[in-house]
Amino acid sequence: MHKKVTQRPSLEPRLVVSRLPADGYVPVQLSLTTPSVVIVDVVVEFPDGQQAAEFGLVIPRGQCQGNNPHVKALLEAALELVRRLATTLGHGAQRAGRVLARVAGQPVALWG
Repeated sequence: MHKKVTQRPSLEPRLVVSRLPADGYVPVQLSLTTPSVVIVDVVVEFPDGQQAAEFGLVIPRGQCQGNNPHVKALLEAALELVRRLATTLGHGAQRAGRVLARVAGQPVALWG
């Protein structure tokens, strides 16, 4: 007797739009800044027809230059959001279609 083994969905970024630099700081749209953090506006789209939802990615000032977060911190925060959606809200990571942020005024996929 064999048990069916199902793989957990990968939470690694599947696509990062080429407009993001490989290294450096990113001019993203923010909803709030404080002396200790910046909050990046993002939209999560779900491919199953569920309405898109807005979230904020919290990034410590130590990982920013001015109000611009480092690309690595931005991508890590997006991945953490996908993980939280998969566990706390019951949305499987495979169902989180894309995480989008505005970079230099243009929508860019951070995950998905």
